[in-house]
Amino acid sequence: KDPVAAREWFSLAGRNGSGPAYYYLGLLYMGGIGGTKDEAAAAQAFKDGTARCDPMATSAYAAFLKEGRGVSRDVELGEKFQRLARQRRKDYIAQLEMEAVVRKEICGDDDSNDDDGDSNDDTRDGKDV
Repeated sequence: KDPVAAREWFSLAGRNGSGPAYYYLGLLYMGGIGGTKDEAAAAQAFKDGTARCDPMATSAYAAFLKEGRGVSRDVELGEKFQRLARQRRKDYIAQLEMEAVVRKEICGDDDSNDDDGDSNDDTRDGKDV
């Protein structure tokens, strides 16, 4: 609700290691939300998010490079960062899939004792209640 404070908080979170925070900070600068529109600051925020391996920041930085927005235009470098962004998105999806497998192994299947098809475990001592 306070875009000025949002810039400050995203900046702080980015300086503390959050790549996604730099992505959102870049969006705020790009749109002039919470202050003056500043494409150079947006490009720097996206670059900082890229350095922290955020796939969305990497993609945004690639687009800025290819278009020369807030940085010197460099289509070749932008394409390299676009390929990197695609790989980072794949890595992120693979990480989420692995987390789901680990969670299932650790927590087990909640419906394993339930044979009536609903999502509730309606058993006590192996007998339906």
